[in-house]
Amino acid sequence: MKPELAQLKIRAFLHDPPEKAGILFSRTSGGHEGVSAELQAACGLGGDPREGLVKYADWIASGCDRIDVGPGRDSAASFLRSPVLTHPLAAVQYELPPIAEDWQSISARVLEAVRAEKDTYPGDPERIFLALWRNLPARLEADAPARLGRLWRLLPADTRVPDHSIWEHNRLVAALATALPRPALLVFAIGPVQGFIAQARKCGDLWGGSRLLSHLAWSAIETVVEEFGPDSVIYPDLAGQPSCDAWLARKKVQVCDPRLPEMLRVPTLPNRFLAVVPFEGAPEIARRASGAAREALARAVNAALGKLAIDPGTLSVSSRVARQVADILETSHVIRPLLAETPGDLGENGWRAALQEAYKAAIRDCREAGIDEPAGGVGAFLQGHPGEGWYEPNVGLAYGPLHALLDRAMGSVKATRLFEASEEPGRPCTVCGEREPISLEDPGGDARPFWLERYARDPARVRKNEQLCAICLAKRLLPRTFAEVVAGGHESNVPIRFPSTSTLAIASWLGVVLGAAKENEELRESIVEFTSVVRELLGEERDKQDWIPNRLQDALLKIGKPEWATDLAYLDGDFFFPETYEPARFEKEQGRKIDERQAENARNYLRQFLRLAAGTTIPELGVKLGRPPRYLALVQADGDGMGKWLSGELSPRVRDGLHTSVRQGLERLGRSEFLECLRPLSPAYQAALSGAIAGFGLEIVPELVETHHMGQLVYCGGDDLLAFVVLEDLVRLLANLRIAFRGHGEFRDCPGFEAKSGYVRQIHGDRTERLWRVPGPEASISAGVAIFHHRAPLSTVRRVLVDLEKIAKSVKGKNALCIGLLKRSGEESAVLFQPDKEVEKPLDLLADLTGAFRGAKGLPHLSPRLLGDYARFGQTLGAHEDLEEAYKSELLASFRRHKIDEKSPDPGELVERLLAARDQLARPTRETPWGKLGTPEVDRYWHPAAHVQRFLSLASFLARGDER
Repeated sequence: MKPELAQLKIRAFLHDPPEKAGILFSRTSGGHEGVSAELQAACGLGGDPREGLVKYADWIASGCDRIDVGPGRDSAASFLRSPVLTHPLAAVQYELPPIAEDWQSISARVLEAVRAEKDTYPGDPERIFLALWRNLPARLEADAPARLGRLWRLLPADTRVPDHSIWEHNRLVAALATALPRPALLVFAIGPVQGFIAQARKCGDLWGGSRLLSHLAWSAIETVVEEFGPDSVIYPDLAGQPSCDAWLARKKVQVCDPRLPEMLRVPTLPNRFLAVVPFEGAPEIARRASGAAREALARAVNAALGKLAIDPGTLSVSSRVARQVADILETSHVIRPLLAETPGDLGENGWRAALQEAYKAAIRDCREAGIDEPAGGVGAFLQGHPGEGWYEPNVGLAYGPLHALLDRAMGSVKATRLFEASEEPGRPCTVCGEREPISLEDPGGDARPFWLERYARDPARVRKNEQLCAICLAKRLLPRTFAEVVAGGHESNVPIRFPSTSTLAIASWLGVVLGAAKENEELRESIVEFTSVVRELLGEERDKQDWIPNRLQDALLKIGKPEWATDLAYLDGDFFFPETYEPARFEKEQGRKIDERQAENARNYLRQFLRLAAGTTIPELGVKLGRPPRYLALVQADGDGMGKWLSGELSPRVRDGLHTSVRQGLERLGRSEFLECLRPLSPAYQAALSGAIAGFGLEIVPELVETHHMGQLVYCGGDDLLAFVVLEDLVRLLANLRIAFRGHGEFRDCPGFEAKSGYVRQIHGDRTERLWRVPGPEASISAGVAIFHHRAPLSTVRRVLVDLEKIAKSVKGKNALCIGLLKRSGEESAVLFQPDKEVEKPLDLLADLTGAFRGAKGLPHLSPRLLGDYARFGQTLGAHEDLEEAYKSELLASFRRHKIDEKSPDPGELVERLLAARDQLARPTRETPWGKLGTPEVDRYWHPAAHVQRFLSLASFLARGDER
């Protein structure tokens, strides 16, 4: 970034002081303009804080973000006497107690914080701006004398319309100021997404694909950020994004977040961004962004080749890499200037007129394209009420229609692209099945000898029969190339590894075993004997994992990490199943030959250990542990209608964003028509949405999945996520993810977490508090869940999972869950339901039914024979409305007949809840693997009575964790 550009950004970023909401109604000397001048002077900038381009950028930004509520006392709102915040995405208001603070002393603290950043980077305006942009909110929040704490991040830009913060407004002004005199909107996207991620055989492949795609998105974004700063990217909001923080660290800007290395592990960037850039240079920026993404992918491939001692310069290798990198990535972009022409030296009146005319021109263009502002929109209202005290709208108010025009143009670009992939000769890659494997042979040559040699060198990374293309190799080895490829060496000390699906399946079971063995000498001795035998079979090349789930690490720490426990915990989950020791399989997967005598010896020690472990008791449930589970779950969730949220189609009404006193004043003036208008789409609204899903994806989801549940997060792009979880924690995780996304409800067994009115708060043991804005109570999230055998091919599981999520998304109103059970025998079944938005009733019922089949304390202990009994009468009686009473009576009788422990509670309440839940068992509106819609077979499959049977079967399966 050029120094003069950075200075302009500093001036624009500080054109309104962060504490403006308080200064406006206090007796601060000089008002907020005087305070702003002081802040800019502290950075070595003199003159009028709003001069020139900053002033015009402020006009456009205000036109985008602020709702004109008209003149007069009815439009005033004191943040001191009546502080109010409104949620930008939901009809929720927060009325805070009056703020009796010395705003002059608060302003002094802000001035001190600004000076501290300036003094840290003397004579370097670029780093001063970057530090202010990233760190000033965090420094003020952490500064006890500054008094406002968490409120610093939420202080409104306009006290009358307190649904966007001063930070969002000031960042937009900084972006626009450096894009004037003719700013443009640039939308850029990378694809394909699902295909790039889905081609996988291991957990690490799934993570590698999603993290690599996120890195490619950042590489494209970085071309904008390097030249125009991170403030120029409107969506996603880059403040606090780990990739952006790592970039800042490489620029030698200190970032106020010590968790950066660990947070970089999670893929969180979407494949699309929106930026404000100068129109004249926009096409070149888009071209460079496309090139940067391709270069980043090529670097990732070459780094992976280096890890396997493959020379990327060899002609046969380099030609394959170049071809496959060129073919895999698709990039698209569209550009739209806000002003049709570059204004001359017009002065204030001329600029004001030019911006107003640009609004009219933008609306005309949109109408000609068949895109108009909604009939209930603010712009339409203002045009219908001229001369009534409202301001003349400028081009900022056209942001929503222009955004819709860009979306349509992007769709046209993608639909008309001519793309022809290169021919891929020879046998295909064993992971993707599409591209030719890397080898030293000529195109189409036999790659097997080459890959057998790689397997001999590194059996932990390459299986015996695998042959990988350039793209699949880059994904497979990304855990080993991560520091070099993604972080530029920033966090080379952070391990990036994934447990196997077998390890994940047994993780909770193993945690219970570790706790029990601490007090059970016989079990400990059995563990030592078993792990010693496995170690002997593996020799010096023992396939000991170096990474296990966080909750399993916690179980180790809880008992002091003795050697016997560490040896057991870090043993791959496959070794806990007898079939692993079949000699041919052992050689294929472990690279070691064993004979049948050795195999049987190992199985004997395993059986002895499993017998003792199965007899231990699960403390929370009071039931026997049993054998290790062979199944686990993969969850794919996605926010409902996020495209509509992003486009403003689902934005709240004007009344929902206003301060209470302003809304009441407008009601007194008879402005109800205006109050019912849709809130105009704005960059601040999109930044708020981006920040909300970033808080959910970056902060909340990793902690929920990996700290409060026995799970492993693969990716979380904000509103969409993919995660493995043990069956024991599945239902609880599904409920907690939904509560966290909406910021509403009571978390299930997550100490320190609270959700209320669109916010999630976490209080740690040391009483430090964190607060995140999330999408809010009006938002919902749907998910597909695949329960699968730990040995099932992940590519198959992913294909089914995508179908399950699509089925959930097909339900009217969405907010749905589709849980599929993929048995090793080949049988597949699914349940589909819509949990109530207020109370997760079906999920709670599923949890209690699972507990009942396990014999958990406080629940009726049910026998799995109930399932066969229900099959006898359920669909016969349940299919006829006139037999409803007989169905209910027989259902209750069946539950009572199959209650094992007479001392356990009566199942009557459980039956009542099951009958009530029938109304939330949903029907799909798209094709499913179970037949064509509208056919008798499908009607029977999704009939509530048949659905109840599968619901009960799912609970019974979750209780067992196996087909036994």
